[in-house]
Amino acid sequence: MKPISKQWLIIAVTLHLDEANLSHKLTCQALPNWILKINVNNWTSRTSIWRIWLIEK
Repeated sequence: MKPISKQWLIIAVTLHLDEANLSHKLTCQALPNWILKINVNNWTSRTSIWRIWLIEK
């Protein structure tokens, strides 16, 4: 995977960050956590929920 710049990297696959010795912090999420807890008919498993993570070495 190739970085777009020195500061940004778009990741489109699931990574095992702990195994790669990378720290991660959730910086932005499309839906707040309190809405995600209201999971009537398991709607969260069928929904795309966008998240932006800060990943550092």
